[in-house]
Amino acid sequence: MTWQEACIIFGINADASPQEIKERYNSLAQITHPDKHNQGSEKTKKTAEEQFKRLQQAYEVLQNPDNRQHAGANNSSGTASKLLEVYPTIITFKDVEPLAIQRGSFEIRYRGQAQEISIDRSMLTFVTVIRCDQVTQNSTFPLKVELQAIGNNANQLYIESVPVRVNGECAEARIELQTKQSAKEDQFAAGITPGANWYRLGFTAAAVFLGIGLGYYFDVAFLSIVSAIIIWLIEIFALIIFWPVKSMRIIVLILSVIPIFSTLAVNTPGFPVFQVFPMLRGFITRVNSAAGGAVLAGLLTYFVFADLLSRSKYKTFLVSISLVIAVITMVLGIKLAL
Repeated sequence: MTWQEACIIFGINADASPQEIKERYNSLAQITHPDKHNQGSEKTKKTAEEQFKRLQQAYEVLQNPDNRQHAGANNSSGTASKLLEVYPTIITFKDVEPLAIQRGSFEIRYRGQAQEISIDRSMLTFVTVIRCDQVTQNSTFPLKVELQAIGNNANQLYIESVPVRVNGECAEARIELQTKQSAKEDQFAAGITPGANWYRLGFTAAAVFLGIGLGYYFDVAFLSIVSAIIIWLIEIFALIIFWPVKSMRIIVLILSVIPIFSTLAVNTPGFPVFQVFPMLRGFITRVNSAAGGAVLAGLLTYFVFADLLSRSKYKTFLVSISLVIAVITMVLGIKLAL
C-alpha cells in the first residue's frame, strides 16, 4: 500500500500532519472497530472487520516517516504519475435512513491514451457500481461512474473505497455513509428511558382527572364550548373514516346528535326538555365543562409538561403523588357540585 492509497483510505490530504493523521485514525477506529458491531448481522461484522483491518494497514503506512519522505521525493522529482485521478475523492452521505438507497457519482480523469480501464468491484459490500459512461463524445475521459450505496443498520458509519485502474495505475474513490439513529436510540440520546412513555401517560391521566374535577365543580362556560368543539371534530373525523361503511355511518350520525343536542339545549332559553327536567340543564353544562377541562389539561400536559417531568429522577414519586391528588380533586369536585 502506497502513501497516496493510505491517505485515500483515511480521507486526508497527502501532506497531512502526524497529529491530523492520529486524530483521523482515532475517529475512524472508534466507528469501525468490530466490537461496535457485535449486535449486527454476520455480513455487517465481516465488513467491519475488513474495514478495520484496512484502516490498520493504512495507519502503519502513514506512521512511517520514510513513506512520507519517499512519497515527497517522488512528487518533487516528478517520477510519481499524475496522469490518473478521481474526482471527488470522497463521497459522503450523512444522516441517512437505514435501508434508504443513496446515489452518487465520481469522475475518472486520465491525461493520456488509455489502453486498459477497470473498476474493482470484488471487495464492495454496501456500494454498487451502476454504470460508467463517457462525459463527452470527443474523448474517452473523463468517465462518469454512477453508484448507489445502502446502509442496513441504524447509527453506523459505512466506509468503502472503489478502486480504479488505468494502464496499471491505481486511484480510489472513498464512499462514506452514516445512517441515522433508530427511534429507540434517539430516545436514549434525548435522555428518555424506555419507560418514560408510561410516566408520560401517568402525568397526562393525572391532568385529565384534575381537569374533570375542576371543570365539573366550577362549571365554566368556556370549557363547555371547548368540549363541544372537540366532540364535533371527532365526529367529523369519524364520518370521514367510516363513511364507506353504511352501518358505521348511521351509528356515527346518531352519536353526533349528542353534542348537537347538549350544545343547543344549554344555550337555548326555554328549551322544552329543561322545562320538564330543570336539573338536567345544570348536569349537562357541568359534564360539558368537565369534558372540556379534561381535554385541555390532558393535551397541555401530554405535549408540554409530561416530557419534562418524565426526565426527572423523581418521576416515580411525582407521577404517584400527581395521580393521588388528581383523583381526590376529581372526587371532591364532583361530590361538592352535586
